[in-house]
Amino acid sequence: MKTPRWISWSVDNPGRRYYRCPRALTAQDCNFFEWVDPPISKWYKELLLDLKSVVEKLKKNRGHAVVDEGREQHFEELQQVNQSLPRQLVIMDAQMGVKDTEMVKKDELLLNKDEELQKKVQELQAKQKELEELKLKMQGRTKGCSNFCGFICVFVVGIVFAMFFNGIGKQDV
Repeated sequence: MKTPRWISWSVDNPGRRYYRCPRALTAQDCNFFEWVDPPISKWYKELLLDLKSVVEKLKKNRGHAVVDEGREQHFEELQQVNQSLPRQLVIMDAQMGVKDTEMVKKDELLLNKDEELQKKVQELQAKQKELEELKLKMQGRTKGCSNFCGFICVFVVGIVFAMFFNGIGKQDV
């Protein structure tokens, strides 16, 4: 026997095809049942149920002028948005002008601070040169002093040796 293919429009399986015994819901029902399509996603279910309800509504209103109640409300909302856009743009332009002025002031402040920092860097570099010059002068004085001190030490040692050797030679005589 040939089994018919059906389409389910239940809430759980909208649009899902299946095979069912042709004698279903009778005393001769053999209880044959098999799904043709795999289970569908929740999103797809909601979409099909929404479309089904729209189709039923259109069928119900067939012959009557179909007016989408939400369409007029949506149109009015769009008009209000369109009317408010120029005001919002003026406000945003004013805000941007204030922000631009603030940014210019901040840029000027940063430039001034940068100039001050550059001056301080130059001052520090000049002081560093002065310190290097002083260091060189001190090293020159230290070298002269160390040479002089070395000369004095050699002279004193020489005198001590001379006295020591003169004193030893006089004791023998």
